[in-house]
Amino acid sequence: MVETPLSKKNDTPDSIYVRSEKNRKAGILWLTVPAGLLVATPIVFAILTYATTELWVSETVRGVFNVTLAFIGLVGVIALLIGIPLGIIFLTKKELKPGAQYDKRSGNNHLSEIPPEIKKWSWGAAGLGWIWGAYHSVWISLLGLIPFWGYIWWIVMGRKGNEWAWQKNKWVSVDDFLTKQRKWNQWGLAFFIVYAGLAVMVLLSE
Repeated sequence: MVETPLSKKNDTPDSIYVRSEKNRKAGILWLTVPAGLLVATPIVFAILTYATTELWVSETVRGVFNVTLAFIGLVGVIALLIGIPLGIIFLTKKELKPGAQYDKRSGNNHLSEIPPEIKKWSWGAAGLGWIWGAYHSVWISLLGLIPFWGYIWWIVMGRKGNEWAWQKNKWVSVDDFLTKQRKWNQWGLAFFIVYAGLAVMVLLSE
């Protein structure tokens, strides 16, 4: 294991991790753009409705307007449901300070050396899917949003999640990585238990 000043500690001082300006801007963007789209849709709908009633417009054109605005509104709702957690993720995400010492095996994408200690099942990645993935910059986790494919991807995420998180981010040490993943695992396992319980209830009620 590569020794660092903090590699023998179970926890890492928060002072070595900071919130970057890039993530702050991304968080604000994810929170405001979907909300703005959702707010703008009824306003545009009202304006177009007034314009089409005052001017002679065929029913076909009016129908196209309504369908288009309904589609934009639906996109706004979906974007808001995704944007809120992503915005919170980016606003709260912390990264190592520039120049801070870290385990050189981490953060090198596919060139990273994977320590055997982290090659284990990740309940955080499996249970929280793309939310866990967004926080750790593992964007391949978005494949789990594909209908039906998500169930297969759940297994892939659980199996490979730790390795991808190690490759995509710089970590002070293996202990630092495992300590932080332990919290994600607790939340991921809790979510999975709730989800599995609801699924069983639905199946039994049919």
